[in-house]
Amino acid sequence: MAQEWIKVEKATARKPEVLRISSALNIHPDHAFGLCVRFWCWCDDQCDIGHACGVTLVTLDLILGHTGFATQLVKAGWLNETDDGISIPHFEYHLSQSSKTRAQSAIRKDRSRSKRDIGHGDSVTKAGPDKIREEKRRDIEQEASASVAVATHPQWQETILEYFDATFGTTSRITAKRKTQLNSRWKDQWWQGNWQAALDRGGQSAFLRGVNDRGWIIDFEFFLKPDTATKILEGKYDDRQGTAKLSNAQAREQRNADSFQWIIDGAEEARRIADGNGDRASTAANVLVEDGG
Repeated sequence: MAQEWIKVEKATARKPEVLRISSALNIHPDHAFGLCVRFWCWCDDQCDIGHACGVTLVTLDLILGHTGFATQLVKAGWLNETDDGISIPHFEYHLSQSSKTRAQSAIRKDRSRSKRDIGHGDSVTKAGPDKIREEKRRDIEQEASASVAVATHPQWQETILEYFDATFGTTSRITAKRKTQLNSRWKDQWWQGNWQAALDRGGQSAFLRGVNDRGWIIDFEFFLKPDTATKILEGKYDDRQGTAKLSNAQAREQRNADSFQWIIDGAEEARRIADGNGDRASTAANVLVEDGG
């Protein structure tokens, strides 16, 4: 049975997806956010594996109390309509038991650090080395336990793959090579905590989505390279001003237009030079005639 709480980040209330839902339904953003929270609570109660068989978008609108809301969830990428019902993308990462275990572990870790690092006045005695080591050991054990809970889940690799495909609109599958890459990346604690943020930021990159001179689009194996997530979060693939809005065809047209303009400018410059030379030659001839006269 689901726990009596769900994960909701403070920033979610003003995410672009929520604002688009608000605009499409002509309701206040706080109303749209409230509907989203109601939807996630329903998912947590009724969808053990992220799928609800027999539930339609119309039914979901009736459950949540707002016509058209389910359709906007689909457009936002927060809901999928299937042949036999509906499914919730990235359910394993956000609403599953293992995701809540990770969240609770992170909260305990932050609180433990706060107790060590923040005093309550001069009268408080700092924790001794032995106590600090013991707390650090517990933090490591809790973090390792949460990691194992995800890594041993039969669908954790598919969860990352599905998130990647949903972000870039691709269709990928798990292969032996990709399993090896995933297992290697999962040994890195930093990668465990940042792969989703890297995909979210990478999904905003026009270059990674194919707007480049080769039409190259990121694939799952490229994302699983050791340094890809780091480079994405460092901004290596962020859009540069004036380049993100051009498609491949538009970029080619722009290059052709620039080349054509360069030819025109060159021809005009040559004509100006020629005209200038002609004027000078005419002036020189007139001088000779006058001197000769």
